[in-house]
Amino acid sequence: MKTEAANNSYIKFGAEDLKILKANFEKNNYPRVEEMKTMADQFGVNLSKIENWYKHHRRSLAKKGELDIKVCEEVFPIIKPFLDQKIL
Repeated sequence: MKTEAANNSYIKFGAEDLKILKANFEKNNYPRVEEMKTMADQFGVNLSKIENWYKHHRRSLAKKGELDIKVCEEVFPIIKPFLDQKIL
């Protein structure tokens, strides 16, 4: 269950939604657009809200030094050189 401000710009996800988002984040913190669209439909929000949640959650964990990059195996070969150089 989400809570929306009147101007539709701020969404606070409910506890169950956060549980699902965090579980999906643990599996893959760079999901494909199709996966994010599915979550957006499930939660009844725009795709941009899911994209922003992932972006902010990654940033928050990175600031704490707790970010462990996990991506789907199809994408991994593309970004592996960047991970090896600690660019991401």
